[in-house]
Amino acid sequence: MKYTKIWTKSYGDLLSKRAKSELPEMESSKSVSKKIKTICLQHYKILDVGCGVGHYYVSLKKRIKKDFEYVGIDIIDDYIKKAKVIFAQEKNVFFRKGDIFNIPFKRNSFDIVICNNFLHNLPSIQKSIQELLRVTKRYLLIRTLV
Repeated sequence: MKYTKIWTKSYGDLLSKRAKSELPEMESSKSVSKKIKTICLQHYKILDVGCGVGHYYVSLKKRIKKDFEYVGIDIIDDYIKKAKVIFAQEKNVFFRKGDIFNIPFKRNSFDIVICNNFLHNLPSIQKSIQELLRVTKRYLLIRTLV
């Protein structure tokens, strides 16, 4: 548990720097935002499951030139707290604590749901994908490390 806390803090600090544009974009966030740019229409609602501190929002905002709503959920309280501070001045950007096995939104709530780089660490991929599909109205984009 001690190592998990240390890793979570140091990784959160790294993600915070990316969210504040103090470090370059990750290649994964570039590729995901380029893909979403091709399918995102005006006023789409995007859910980022496992959002960390919201660093993918920076890439999405850079590439999508339409109004959209971004909601990020993560199970780690500290990440959500940091994200709320970093993006406090952004319009239509929201963060809340959430668990991929019980996503706190109604069926078909989001036009696009993204889940990046953590699905492979979960005990039940099937249950998590069912939840992602439940809240997805149009598109589900999963990117994972293999």
